[in-house]
Amino acid sequence: IRLGDYHAEPGSPKASVGNRIHNNQIYITAKSRPEPEEYLPMAWGIYYSASGGENYVYENDIVVNKTDTSSRVLTSAFYICGGPKYFGGQFYNNRITTNVPAAWIASFYEEASNSDLNNNTITPLKKAKFNTFRMGSAGCDECVAKNIKFRSNRTEGGEFSLDVTDQDHSYSVSWTLNVTVKDLKNLPLKNTEVTIVN
Repeated sequence: IRLGDYHAEPGSPKASVGNRIHNNQIYITAKSRPEPEEYLPMAWGIYYSASGGENYVYENDIVVNKTDTSSRVLTSAFYICGGPKYFGGQFYNNRITTNVPAAWIASFYEEASNSDLNNNTITPLKKAKFNTFRMGSAGCDECVAKNIKFRSNRTEGGEFSLDVTDQDHSYSVSWTLNVTVKDLKNLPLKNTEVTIVN
């Protein structure tokens, strides 16, 4: 699925805005090809390249299987770019099973900004080891991520991690903590002060 508006400004008739991509089942098998030598295979679940307005990607089930993880093939569930300003998309409550990073943000196509990835569940395919998300593209000076939010994204059976290039990215990682306070009789307490120390 591709969504793009070629750096359209908010309010422009060319802007891609208000789209909702949801409740899809997407299966990707990413294979290498021996010829031609210069060919670089790529496969993306959702190719997001829009900036003119907010769009929403949610409640999708995506499976990504890179058959040879050492090959040059490029693949992920989300390919997020769109430009250096305005809107960057909201990606939430998606379920991704994969053996490569679930998203590539600010790829070698262009920069990304103001994207919000929230409450997505990533399940390693066949217990594969990989960083949760990938950010930036070495050798591409303008391929930088700005103001990206990672909120409460969970990797089943592992820890959240990022593969980030040595570029001038800006991003935040945060988590939602739900606390239930009970007394010694296991009854819930009201108006109780809670102190959390890191």
